[in-house]
Amino acid sequence: MKAATFLVSAAVLLGAVSNVHAQPELEPGLWKYSFDIESQSGQIEAAMEQMKKMLESLPAEQRQMVEQQMASRGIGLDLESYTAQTCITPEQAKAGELPQPSDDCTQEVLEQSKDGYKVRFTCEGTTGEGEIRLLSDKAYEGKVTINTTMNGQSEQIIASQSGTWVSADCGSVKPMSP
Repeated sequence: MKAATFLVSAAVLLGAVSNVHAQPELEPGLWKYSFDIESQSGQIEAAMEQMKKMLESLPAEQRQMVEQQMASRGIGLDLESYTAQTCITPEQAKAGELPQPSDDCTQEVLEQSKDGYKVRFTCEGTTGEGEIRLLSDKAYEGKVTINTTMNGQSEQIIASQSGTWVSADCGSVKPMSP
């Protein structure tokens, strides 16, 4: 499940910059993130396929337990369509604070404008840079380059993502901590 957490963190990281006061302010509520991940070696894509097969083969109770564990971290994940959901609170939206994917991550805003920003991040030995473009208060798109090590080998991953607002009600998806 470490691979799942890493992939979701990488996907959510595109929208995970704290204290950014770019305009427009994002709408609070439930957000859906669609992501596409491409790695140099193909290991990430293979891991995603393996993870899908593993989850499909789990008994219903165990699969539900895994899904609940992810939800308790503020992540609703669909490996079939490569989407995740998270909740942005009104306080986070007003303050320009978006969810952090992990307590082990640090981030730095390199450039900021009314239309978006560029960031640099480090998460448990993984580094990268990304660019987020705000399309409106209910949509954004971005791309991040991630440098990491997998199976003892250096790996570069390109993750593209789009985020769209779903509703004001987050339902069962809990907010991630800022």
